[in-house]
Amino acid sequence: MIDPDDALWQAWSLTEDAAPADTPEGLDALLPSLEEAGYVELTDTEWRFTPEGVARAQELREEKRLTETVPWPFEDDTFPARLGVAVMHTVLNGEMPALQVVHAAEDWWGVADGVNSPNGHASTTAHMQHVLELDPTLAELATLAPGFQADRDDVESPWVVSPFAWGDD
Repeated sequence: MIDPDDALWQAWSLTEDAAPADTPEGLDALLPSLEEAGYVELTDTEWRFTPEGVARAQELREEKRLTETVPWPFEDDTFPARLGVAVMHTVLNGEMPALQVVHAAEDWWGVADGVNSPNGHASTTAHMQHVLELDPTLAELATLAPGFQADRDDVESPWVVSPFAWGDD
């Protein structure tokens, strides 16, 4: 089952620019989680956000707005809790482990599963604190310099640091 907040954020993002009669591709897979959480109401022919779903989507939007870009190096060599990072949904929902961390030369951070493309709707923005709650071993990468990435084969393997280069995906 998809995390309800993650599903809500994806659904909200998909529907913001859609006409009311349109059901964007990919939304059908999110509806069961949204209904179970009370974020949407379903009928045989249509769906709509509940007042609770709208309120929570607005909270999530505010949280995403409140992520911070913090210049590196970080104080005490630890990630700031509100640091905004791009993180793949597969990592954030626990489907796959974090196997790649990127600290781009432009000073943004990304956390990926190391297998799938992080492009398109595969990633979202989250606070680093939430990602660290899922995998505390990522904390050791707070000293990763801009322009580098760290990869590992599995969660038991050590991180291998190399220069970051955009892939061909």
